[in-house]
Amino acid sequence: MPLGGEPADVVAEITRYDEWLAPNTDVPKLLITFEPGPGTMMGPALVDWCAADMAGLDIAEHELVAGHHTPEDQPAAIATAIASWMDEHDLRGGAEGYPRATAAANVVLA
Repeated sequence: MPLGGEPADVVAEITRYDEWLAPNTDVPKLLITFEPGPGTMMGPALVDWCAADMAGLDIAEHELVAGHHTPEDQPAAIATAIASWMDEHDLRGGAEGYPRATAAANVVLA
């Protein structure tokens, strides 16, 4: 993760990706939120910003508490949210239940 604008080449690559992803409605996006716990990195203001600025973003809100290690704190809730979201967007259907290779998607935990 670049800090303070360095390294510049990484910042430029992230900027290009953001400029492509944020307005792109062809790529489904999922933000899974939890009640803030110790070490939480995304608060309500950042979640609100994501909702306002990222096209095609679905938000799965949970009243469960999760902190910095969200996958360790709430693995079942995360798995359920992702599976439901994949079904909603028809992202399954490959061999033996794996997502189709052509499906592009982004999932963020908050």
